[in-house]
Amino acid sequence: MVMKNTNTQKSTIHFPRRINDGKNNVFRFGFPLHLLSGGEGNIRKMIIFLGEDFRNLPNTDLSRAIAISNQCLNYIRRECNGCELYYKPHPTETDEFAMLNLEGFKVMEKAPVELAFMKHADRIQHVFSTCSTASRIAYEFGFNSSVFLDPIAPALNPETVNGFRVFLAMLPKECFIENFSQALLENKKRLGTREELEDQVRTLVVGRRGTAWMLIGDPNALPYAKVVDMLVKKSNPEISLHLVISLHRRWETMPIDEVKKFFEKVSFIPREFYSVQPKKLLNAWRTARLIHAWPIDKNDVIISRLGLAFTDDCFASYFPNNPRVALMPGDFFDTTCGEQKLNQEQYRSRLGAKFFNLILEPILGIERTEYLEDKKRIANVYRYARPLNDIFDAVWVY
Repeated sequence: MVMKNTNTQKSTIHFPRRINDGKNNVFRFGFPLHLLSGGEGNIRKMIIFLGEDFRNLPNTDLSRAIAISNQCLNYIRRECNGCELYYKPHPTETDEFAMLNLEGFKVMEKAPVELAFMKHADRIQHVFSTCSTASRIAYEFGFNSSVFLDPIAPALNPETVNGFRVFLAMLPKECFIENFSQALLENKKRLGTREELEDQVRTLVVGRRGTAWMLIGDPNALPYAKVVDMLVKKSNPEISLHLVISLHRRWETMPIDEVKKFFEKVSFIPREFYSVQPKKLLNAWRTARLIHAWPIDKNDVIISRLGLAFTDDCFASYFPNNPRVALMPGDFFDTTCGEQKLNQEQYRSRLGAKFFNLILEPILGIERTEYLEDKKRIANVYRYARPLNDIFDAVWVY
C-alpha cells in the first residue's frame, strides 16, 4: 500500500520494503559479462566514442554540447594515438554527428550499442562517452570505460546532469574524466568469477529437457541474455534457450538478423503501455491472452530480465508451476524492492496507470503493480504490490 505522509512540510509518498525476508531466494553475485570478450590474451586496439542525442535532451545548449564533444574527440585522439578510432552514433540522434570533427574516426552503424559490444568484444580496449548510460554496460563487459560528464555538464540542463549522475553512480571515480589535461588511465573492472551465476543456472536447469524462456524488453539486456544462454548450454545440453523480446522503440534500429546470429530461437511480443484508450486496452488484453496460451511445458523455466514489464508479469502470473527467475542489477533491485520516501511534488500518477494497476491487472489475473511517473523524467517508480520474491521463485541480483 502506498501511504502519503501529510505531517511534513512537503508531502511524501511512502513505499514500504517489498521483500519477504522469510525466504532465502534472493541471490547476489557479480555478472560475468566478460565471458563474451574472449579472454585477456587478445590484442585490443578498438576505441569507441558513444554519441549522444543532444537534441532530445531538454534545454540542452546544442552548440556548446557539440563544441565540448569536439574537445572530447581531441582528447581521445591525443590519448589513444595508434589505436583504431570509432564513433558510434546514438540510435536516436539526428544530425549531431554531422556537426562533429570526426577526423580519424570511422562511423559505425546506428544500431543499439549493446550489439556492437557483443560483435567486437574481443577487440575493444576503451569506450568513451559524454554521458551515455551505456558506459555502465561497457564497464560490466570488462572494457575500460570513461565518461566526460563533468566537461559536458555546462551544456546540459542541471536536472539532466543529476539524472545521469544517479544512473552512472555505480561506476568508480576513475571512470570519470574531470578535465582535458587529465591523463588517461586504465579503469576496467576487476573481473570476478562466473561460478556463482553458473551454480544458480545449473540448479535451475539440471535434470530438465524443456526450454529456458528468456524474457527481455530492451536491447541493453542482450549481453546478459547471451551469457545466460552460454551457461544454460554448459549446464544442461538437453535444454535450449528461447529469447522472447517485448518490442521496445529501441528495437527499431536493431538489425534483427544480427540478433539471431547470437540466439538460436527468437520470438517477439508487443510491448504494452499504461493507457485508458480502448485500442490500447484491447491490445493489452490480446497480449495477455497470447501469453496465457504460450506453449510452456512442465519442464520449462522462465527467466525475466528485470521482471517488472507487463510481459514479465503475465508469464510469472500465468505459469506459477514453472520455476521463475527475475534477473536485475543491484541498484534496480534496491529501488523496486526497498523502502522509498518520495517527494510527492516530483511525481504523478496518470489515469492510465491507475486503471491498469487497480482494474485491468486484477481482471487479467496478473500481479498488481504500482507506478508513478517522474515529472522531471529522471526516474519513474515501478514496483509490484507484493514482495518480488513471493512472485518469482528466485531473484538474481548483480
